[in-house]
Amino acid sequence: MTRWLAAALSGVALLAASARSEGAAPAPDSFDYLYIHAHEGDASGGHAAIRFGSDVFDFQHAEGGWLAMRREDARRFQHEYRTLQNRSIEVSRIEAAPETVELLRETFERRLLAQSRQQLRLSEMEADVAMLEAIVAGREARVRVRGARFFAEAPGAAAPPALSELRERIAQAHGEGWLAARADAATRALRELGTESPDPTPPRVDPLTYPVAREPLVRRASRALAARAASDVILRPRGLREGVRAGEGQTPDAWLTLDSALRARVVEARAGLLESAVALAASPRPDWGEALLLACARLAALDESLASGRLVVLDAFPADAKVLRVGPRRRALLPTLLGDARGDFVDAHRDLLSETGYDEATWSELERAVTRLAELRAALAGATSLRVAVGAMLPDGSEERPLAPGDLSAAPADSARAAEAARTALRDYRGALEAQYRYDVVRRNCVSELFRTIELALVSAGDAPPRDDREAVQAFVRRESVRRLGGYVDPVADANFIPFVSSRNVRASWHVAEVVHLPSAREHAVESEGGGLAAALRESNVLTSTVYEPGEDAGFFLFFTDGEWPLRPLLGAANLAASLARSCVGVLELPFDRGQGIRAGLSGALWSLPELFFTNIRKGTNEYVSPAQRPPVQ
Repeated sequence: MTRWLAAALSGVALLAASARSEGAAPAPDSFDYLYIHAHEGDASGGHAAIRFGSDVFDFQHAEGGWLAMRREDARRFQHEYRTLQNRSIEVSRIEAAPETVELLRETFERRLLAQSRQQLRLSEMEADVAMLEAIVAGREARVRVRGARFFAEAPGAAAPPALSELRERIAQAHGEGWLAARADAATRALRELGTESPDPTPPRVDPLTYPVAREPLVRRASRALAARAASDVILRPRGLREGVRAGEGQTPDAWLTLDSALRARVVEARAGLLESAVALAASPRPDWGEALLLACARLAALDESLASGRLVVLDAFPADAKVLRVGPRRRALLPTLLGDARGDFVDAHRDLLSETGYDEATWSELERAVTRLAELRAALAGATSLRVAVGAMLPDGSEERPLAPGDLSAAPADSARAAEAARTALRDYRGALEAQYRYDVVRRNCVSELFRTIELALVSAGDAPPRDDREAVQAFVRRESVRRLGGYVDPVADANFIPFVSSRNVRASWHVAEVVHLPSAREHAVESEGGGLAAALRESNVLTSTVYEPGEDAGFFLFFTDGEWPLRPLLGAANLAASLARSCVGVLELPFDRGQGIRAGLSGALWSLPELFFTNIRKGTNEYVSPAQRPPVQ
């Protein structure tokens, strides 16, 4: 589905503080089946999801042709679809016994956990194969190490005082030579690693089975290199590397000035973080080196804060953050987004001042707020790109590091055998995953897998027959579905793979206690003024709508056609003519806009065609909607 822009800007706008309530959450003896109306791109057939309380589960057509399960907070889910994508949601509230609701929820959570780990395991196996093949071919094997990028390569005069203090504190707590001994242990672990083969048997692929396998070679190598790097940074202190601070190179932001209260909290946080770092140096956790590198980098930033008199934090954007082009439309929104970001900083600043000591979650929230604030300031100052991220943000500092020739002790023949075994296991595992999760528009899509997960839940409870007796299992599932939910909905039969059809059949088959229509942002704008004709006319077109803020790469059109269907062909014809005219103008603009005008016109024409036949797909994706105009979320 075409959801990245909406999700990304929802992360920038930060919605939680502005959310309002629209009715009570479903009781423990019910859950919701959600049908989300159609939209452009992969969402032209609509979408479906299941909600349990504050969690929404759905399946997304992911990169590479996979169908990936997702869990989203109900507020963010509604904001993404209703507000930013302008799509209304039809809610069918299903009555069921509390034990049935709990069974279904646990099964959805199990499937999400299993698939997430299976996909991660595939990436780990691919990395193992790449590393072994490099070793066999005599090439330099490189491993990505978290935290390795935070510090400069060589020790220098810019080393923060906290690192020397940390070295002394560790020696006092754990003894002289402690860090050197841990670095030597990491080197020995690397050499022993070279004699091992990766797990030759790929884990079992089952939608509810969490794969258990030996920790991958690359992960163990990465942790050993991080342990050596952390020890070296403390034993031979150095300053932070350029490019790892939030807002580096920008003009000072007055909002980040340390007043007496903030300075006192920075001093207090520094003391608490020092204690945590001393404990990390002796921690038995396998990733202690990565955690210690992050703690050292934060200590360095705190020392820079105290020395400069303004708050300095690490850049919290992940390495794979989405990068958006800042064109005229987005640039016009930057002052508003910056105002929202300043509000988030005020909240994070208040939380910091209200606490004592060092709290990881509070400091991470402050880093995230300052990082987003700095990114928007850079765009407002003229930067042509803008990084955005959805979900949690934590300074990563990842960097590829080479494995030195003496790091691994495996003989060439052993490495060759290990590489061949790893390739075979990877091929088998990838094939098994593709058979389980490959997207198919009819047999395996966002709707069918919701019902299949429910079937998995029903089979996992009670006296289900053996799985290899498919007819008996299917009969059992039908009986259990009728007993627990009031009826049975087949994952693909009766065109249930189509979202709106599945919603209709759910209402016809299951115990539906309530049907609720959650309006889109545009519908809410009309309803909030009493649903009068003037408001409806104002919001019916892109020229006068008070809600619609088109995306940078949005298709061109004039009229929204998701309202009364009798006028749809007429409005669709107007949209088609306008979009074709826009394409013609785009030809003249080609030397200046790199084809953006042509693309906007052709995209608009494509999604105007269904409207000629009384079918609406396009809703108009919003780049941003102010908090006052957002529909209240449930």
